[in-house]
Amino acid sequence: MSTKVKNDSLQLVGHTPTAAKSSDDLVFVNGLPILIHADIAADALGGGFRRNVVAELAAETGVAFSEGDQLWWDAANSVLTKTPAANVYMGICYEDKASATALAKVDLSANRPAAGGNLGVFRLAIDGGAAADDDWVARVPLTVIDVIAQHTGGAGEASDTLQLKDGDDNAISDALDWSGADNAIVRAGTINDAYATLAVGDTLRVTTVDDDTGSDVGAGVVTVIALIG
Repeated sequence: MSTKVKNDSLQLVGHTPTAAKSSDDLVFVNGLPILIHADIAADALGGGFRRNVVAELAAETGVAFSEGDQLWWDAANSVLTKTPAANVYMGICYEDKASATALAKVDLSANRPAAGGNLGVFRLAIDGGAAADDDWVARVPLTVIDVIAQHTGGAGEASDTLQLKDGDDNAISDALDWSGADNAIVRAGTINDAYATLAVGDTLRVTTVDDDTGSDVGAGVVTVIALIG
């Protein structure tokens, strides 16, 4: 039995169990973990959640989990584990778990990263107004390969800029011109490979610069494209 702790934009997967299942039971369909949506009678068609679900499940004790850790399902002991072995991949640890804690939260939305093989798209909102640093913490290892920004809250101001950095203020992208019209899109001209790779827990930072210090930086969305793993 599991506890569903978050769900939005849910993806339902059809499932016909040979034995009755209860809401929030964990099952595996074609090797993928599914969280049962509502009670299903034996041999009846029902459904389960596969995407955009964070589930709280039994976890091995004696081992601490950190947010962003890859987790597997140890079927022999019916617990989450950090040990791959022959276990089934579940997703990414949603929040830290102490060593003695017997429950952990896992994000079933997260595909297993193949080193450098999967593309990730991350959208970072820029509120606008005063110049600021907007930070986002990486929950998977990633390497930035492109940065695209769009004005969504009106036109920008002359000579204002926007730049993607790491948490130590090292520049990942060049400074993008953030003075364009509403809906205008700008794109990084360069990516500094010395700082483009982040580990789980590292910070991605979008820094805006207000040239006239008038607290009139344009609002928008920054899309970061990265290789996962």
